[in-house]
Amino acid sequence: MTELLMKRVGYSLRPWDEMAEQDMLELSDSGPIMVKVTKKRSLPHNRFYFACLRSMEKSGATSTVSEMHNAAKIKTGLVAICQLPNGEYVAFPDSTAFDKMDQAEFNAWFPKAVAFWKSSGLWQWLSPDLREKVTEGITLHDGREAA
Repeated sequence: MTELLMKRVGYSLRPWDEMAEQDMLELSDSGPIMVKVTKKRSLPHNRFYFACLRSMEKSGATSTVSEMHNAAKIKTGLVAICQLPNGEYVAFPDSTAFDKMDQAEFNAWFPKAVAFWKSSGLWQWLSPDLREKVTEGITLHDGREAA
């Protein structure tokens, strides 16, 4: 599989930059090519999520950012399943990394993480300013701040 960084121009996809142009020229020109479109992850939205976790840790939550992040993934069902040779299944936290989850997937997962914070009691450790942003939806799904 080849990944190309593209931009939409009208009804067509065009290479994002010179490097993407070179990648595109390496594609076979015989027959159709299947394309899977994903939306680039929002760095501000990702930073907002981790700022919330850091706020909880700094305010006195008894877990680290990493522990709270893993707990949120497990409790929201963002897990990978491994079957051991004895037939036992083991679930472990899957990834929210930029190369593993696109923005549409993160947009769908983020409210589940917030629901977990509320149901687990972590919400009480979130600073009031961040709690207000989450509650009022000031942080948009693509991570930009609303005006």
